[in-house]
Amino acid sequence: MVISGILVACRPEHMDELSALIERFDWAKVHHRDAEGRMVITVEAENTDQGMDRLVELKQLPRVLMADMVEHYFEEESHPDGDESTSRGLDKLNKDV
Repeated sequence: MVISGILVACRPEHMDELSALIERFDWAKVHHRDAEGRMVITVEAENTDQGMDRLVELKQLPRVLMADMVEHYFEEESHPDGDESTSRGLDKLNKDV
């Protein structure tokens, strides 16, 4: 399982509309909104690939000016070739940046 914290920004007048769109996803929850058009949401996914796909999906929603991952948690994932000891995660990407 992967849980990611995403910061999403939109124009303040579009906050209600965008929040409603995000809340339609069973894998996303809006936790905080501010008057400047920013919201903090969590996204749940089965693996890192799905988590990244969901971030891309959020970025493509109407009214989104910006959506970036700011925090993430992941459990160990098995590698596609069956090596159970292989761990893939977004933290490896962040260490390289």
